[in-house]
Amino acid sequence: MFKKIVLLFLAFSLSLVAEEIVSSGRIYIDNTEKYKFKMFVNNLNDTMLVKRVYFNMNDDTLLIENIKIGKKNLIPYFFESKEFRFGRFEKIKKIADTKFVMKFRKTNTSEMKIDTIEDDDENVIFSFLVPKLINANYSKLLNGEMVNFRLLVPSRMETVGFRVRFLKKEKGLSIIKMEASSWIIRKLVNPLYFYFDDNLKLVKYKGRISIPDEHNKSQDGTTIYY
Repeated sequence: MFKKIVLLFLAFSLSLVAEEIVSSGRIYIDNTEKYKFKMFVNNLNDTMLVKRVYFNMNDDTLLIENIKIGKKNLIPYFFESKEFRFGRFEKIKKIADTKFVMKFRKTNTSEMKIDTIEDDDENVIFSFLVPKLINANYSKLLNGEMVNFRLLVPSRMETVGFRVRFLKKEKGLSIIKMEASSWIIRKLVNPLYFYFDDNLKLVKYKGRISIPDEHNKSQDGTTIYY
């Protein structure tokens, strides 16, 4: 028993050593700096473990995201988001090639919704993977093609169709626009904008953010990556 405990402790310690901060950033609401975040990555053989922690400007932790993805592909293995002011919770877990278990709770007192969904589309991803999808299809986008995908959305317990396309070049940055595939949803959901430099590094993002506002409502903002 003692040997097992020691081995578990060593494995945990090694995972901590492998983890490193790979990026940080600030989030602005109506041109006011409101939030900040740090992203930690643990590189394994074929997968990548990511932890993204969001804070207010007083360094209080507001939300933590834990993510597992394929390193050489866009496989969305696992996503979990825990928000601490209201208790909002989201979880996605891949259980088969085309099957995912989703969980969602809006507040600490809300009922936890759980469902298994199936989608055999070629590109089924969660939001963290959108910039990587853009990177993987950058040449197509620059040539004027649109790239379609299905986004896993726990709050809706389904996947929703989206598409990305190259919009324009501005101040040395390539702007990629993401919008819903359905014109009906496009009427309800604002488009998102991703800004990439010439090295295909994401430097700015405008659109829906992970952190809810003071009334637990979804909000848009501008994220600057460092």
